[in-house]
Amino acid sequence: MSKGVRASRGDWLAFTDADTRHHPSHLRAALAYCLEHDASVLTVLPGQICRGFWENTFQPFIFWLFWDYFPPVSLNRPESRRSGASGTFFLV
Repeated sequence: MSKGVRASRGDWLAFTDADTRHHPSHLRAALAYCLEHDASVLTVLPGQICRGFWENTFQPFIFWLFWDYFPPVSLNRPESRRSGASGTFFLV
């Protein structure tokens, strides 16, 4: 990952997991949202590719717990005492 960051030429970096699904306009919409709302960080939960019974059972629950404790909107609120971002899609 660090090689990619060093080689980047743009003002924004997007990180995403390999086991996610994205709509073709996802990146464009995410960047537009950041610019419109003056957000320096955006994290969303795209579609997860889950294989098998246990992944399909526990992945949604784990993400629900994560988002419940670290609300995504808290990333861009300086007064927030806790915030988190998901590596499934992270734009900075």
